[in-house]
Amino acid sequence: MFEQFSTQLLNASKQYADTIVKANTLAVDHFEKFVDLQLKTIESRSVVMADFVEVAASVKTPEDFRTLLPKSVTLVKETAEKSVSVSQEIAQLFNKTGEQFASLLKGQFDSANDTLVKTSKVASKK
Repeated sequence: MFEQFSTQLLNASKQYADTIVKANTLAVDHFEKFVDLQLKTIESRSVVMADFVEVAASVKTPEDFRTLLPKSVTLVKETAEKSVSVSQEIAQLFNKTGEQFASLLKGQFDSANDTLVKTSKVASKK
């Protein structure tokens, strides 16, 4: 009896440890994607902003300023659109991560439930 209990406990512990490793791997992978997405966005926006600042620094006359104004409005619009796009991608990434965590937990609960049902059937026969 003790050996059966010990074996089941060992199996359950192994499944739990495997699930934790999978969850940690999943979290790290998605965190890497999140950071990569943020860094690429910062890099692209920095390049665009540096180009704009370079052009803005060359403004010397009111006419130059008038030609710069539409460019600045376009830059603000593009930056806002890019921010919204990146925010949506991040939300999708977090949603996907949550679904995968839920799937892992469901698998763990189903496995534990199956083990419990099998154990109770064996115990009821004795």
